[in-house]
Amino acid sequence: MEARHNGAFAEICQHRLEAIYEFPEGERGGAFAAAYITLFEERQLGKLLNALLAEFPTLQGLEEVLVFKTVSLREEGTELRRDRTKMGIRLRVERFRGPEWLEPFLRHELMHISDMLDPGFGYRDELLDQVQERLVPRRYQVLWDTYIDGRLERRGQGGITNREERQREFEQLFSFLPRRQRMAVFQWLWSAQDITHTQLLELAEDPARLGLLGVGVGEVPSAPIPGIFCPLCQFPTFEWADPESGTLPVIQRDFPTWTREEGICGQCYEYYRMRCKKEGVTL
Repeated sequence: MEARHNGAFAEICQHRLEAIYEFPEGERGGAFAAAYITLFEERQLGKLLNALLAEFPTLQGLEEVLVFKTVSLREEGTELRRDRTKMGIRLRVERFRGPEWLEPFLRHELMHISDMLDPGFGYRDELLDQVQERLVPRRYQVLWDTYIDGRLERRGQGGITNREERQREFEQLFSFLPRRQRMAVFQWLWSAQDITHTQLLELAEDPARLGLLGVGVGEVPSAPIPGIFCPLCQFPTFEWADPESGTLPVIQRDFPTWTREEGICGQCYEYYRMRCKKEGVTL
């Protein structure tokens, strides 16, 4: 990537790499690896990476940090060895195009590892290994990501996903909960400073057990964010209606537990408005 945009550097690469083809075939693999490492260091392409690692005191005790190339967006990420002595980072070459490509992504990933090394967080691999339900690891990941991005935002660093995008992901995954509970948990996660691995896992396994966490319901925004599921039709919507008071009893006739605060999409609301008119209900 660097060589494509820098002619002088491209010539240096070509000169050094072509010379390796003169080596015996069995020695070329190691020689190419050593050459790439030297070129990487000479161009200081790891400078930003080292600066980001320095932001996390918990990472300073690692014996080794290895960086691997991947071509797949899905395979990018960080991984901590089970004995917690080494960390691997998988990155696409495109990440090195500039700080705006690398910083938000890597800072988010490094905070995952920082939490895992923090005794206060109490991360335990075996707890997740024992989980049988398929959705639990996915819920756990979104809960943890929300906790991380909230802390990054308060530091003024930002994450790979802004608050609205993260909340939309959270709401869609936990759409089976009443909206008040969803809002309470999301706000608690986003503003929290000290959450443990066990707390996150308990929420992932049974999100309704909010009493275990002492989460208060508090105020709920007047309208849900765009893109989450309508509690009536269960389809995602970007158009939320402001229902007139006369329609509420008619809606609750079909959905007894529904409240105005849960929200209603434009299509569902139009249906109930028409029903109210047919039944002679005053809106």
